Amino acid sequence: YEELSPILQEALTGKDPALRAYAAGGYAFINPQDDTHASETVRLYIFDPAFSQRAMNQLAADAKQQTKFLKTASAAEDAQLRAAAAAWLGTLHTQDAAKQLLKMAKTEKDPQVATQIATGLAKNREATLDAAVKELRRNYNTPQAATYALALGFMTGNAVDPLRRGLADKNENVRINSARAAAYMAGVLSNPDAFTYSSDRTFDIGLLKSLIPALTMRAKTGSDAEKTHAENALRQIEKLME
Repeated sequence: YEELSPILQEALTGKDPALRAYAAGGYAFINPQDDTHASETVRLYIFDPAFSQRAMNQLAADAKQQTKFLKTASAAEDAQLRAAAAAWLGTLHTQDAAKQLLKMAKTEKDPQVATQIATGLAKNREATLDAAVKELRRNYNTPQAATYALALGFMTGNAVDPLRRGLADKNENVRINSARAAAYMAGVLSNPDAFTYSSDRTFDIGLLKSLIPALTMRAKTGSDAEKTHAENALRQIEKLME
């Protein structure tokens, strides 16, 4: 297969991200000792998770080195590469991966990358729930606040009690972000395939509905911003009952 190396190396310099990613995957099998294109192998995860993982197994000597490659990709200027790294990190279920996702969440502004970070945080909720709840104090107008709220929404029933406390918090940002998270949660649970994020969709819907009194209070007595987010959450929950 050595004769393929020049062809793959040329493809690795192309403008098409998908072509570069697949070329990197192939290159990893031919030259496993060369990790120059490890980040492109991470990008491949978006297009072909199974192939990217097999290619990464050629490059990484162990899980620690794989995480190192993912961390490098997660700090790239390329948003697609960061999104791929976040999606992959979310599947590892390790403390290192959870810490890196939390680190990414603090600064990420790109919506697509933020969504991957949020889902990754939710998949690792045992290690990230408390940290995400603390971030409800962030200014609700920032993209990072939306990331944490979305993560809590994806955590479904596990996040209901923290959101209940958040809706009664003295801090307005906490109340608004809690209402936003409740709206996101309703959106997640409205999907019949919500089993990805909920082991018991019906039970979690019941838990979410228990937030209706607190949301109604915020909609009636809160600031304009609180009313907007609380009313939206109530509408989303109402759709679950239809």
